[in-house]
Amino acid sequence: MKKALLLILTVAVMASCGGRRASKQVNESADSVAVVEAIVVAPVADTALTECARIMAGMPVPEDSPRASVCSGASWKSHNAALDGLWKQCRKALDEVEALRQSDLADIDARAKTVFYTFGGPDFSYVASFFPSADTLYLFGLEPAGKPITDKDLTPENFGIYRRALGTHLRKSYFITKSMKDDLSEDAVDGTVPMISVLMARMGYSISSIKADGPKAEISYFKEGDAKGKTLFYISTNLKDRHLEPDFVALMDGLNPETTASFVKSCSYCLHEDQYSKVRDGILAHSFAVVQDDSGIPYRFFDPAVWKVDLYGAYVHPLNAFGPDVYQKDLVKKYAEPGIKPLKFSIGYNKNSSLIVARR
Repeated sequence: MKKALLLILTVAVMASCGGRRASKQVNESADSVAVVEAIVVAPVADTALTECARIMAGMPVPEDSPRASVCSGASWKSHNAALDGLWKQCRKALDEVEALRQSDLADIDARAKTVFYTFGGPDFSYVASFFPSADTLYLFGLEPAGKPITDKDLTPENFGIYRRALGTHLRKSYFITKSMKDDLSEDAVDGTVPMISVLMARMGYSISSIKADGPKAEISYFKEGDAKGKTLFYISTNLKDRHLEPDFVALMDGLNPETTASFVKSCSYCLHEDQYSKVRDGILAHSFAVVQDDSGIPYRFFDPAVWKVDLYGAYVHPLNAFGPDVYQKDLVKKYAEPGIKPLKFSIGYNKNSSLIVARR
């Protein structure tokens, strides 16, 4: 685990250093200066990874694809119809997310080169909708990273398993940890990588490569017309203080607070607990913006001398399953003040949702 995190940290640091270099190299000699233009290579899709993700997402592939025959079967057509229906519900909410991002959060999206999504699990669709311009996403969860979808996985039985694994997320915007423990232990759904791949396909992305090794994965992806690709790192790790890996702390401490935004939603109110204080403090120290629902960092931790906080939607009592301690009386008072902006989509556990946007 330590080696995996250290490798990701090294790659991230190298990428950030590379991003600060000039696009021209100057080679000086005694008599002349040679200018060499940097060559930018557009991303290219890995056909197998992209098409397998599309088929499992209930989306067709080109007629001349060797996988096209899978899409002609009755089981896949049923899978296609079911997932189209589920995705329609999710897409409606994501359209509202994108509208809010364009109207109110464009400055955050434009500045965020890196997004740090603790407790995100395989939730690619929402973080990509809030931060489509980010070059690098970090998603963390307890679930294993797993392996990519391959041709042998494209079976009628597996189509049903994937629909079940994706169902709650597509209907309610979140994954249930207990359900994921069961769903992602299936032979058909090997960890979070397959779920992320399916959501990437539904979001219109192609996959360039997937490097999956034990608790971590690195996925390179892009949309048609992108001049360069994006990278998603998924890391399986326990974020409690007593379990926190030193290399995770180093990764978090290495984030550039000028260009890093944090995203938190549906995290079982973990960041309300003192046993997650290191991650909570790290987010506050290394982010220029935090976008979250009420299950994220408690409102009282956003010092008004440091943070400007905008509130959207409504704050209602958290579900009883999370206990009485997560109810925020100070947030109740803030939501009673004038100037609260409307929220046209649900995010988190309550249908009447709260969205908290903090800018440093």
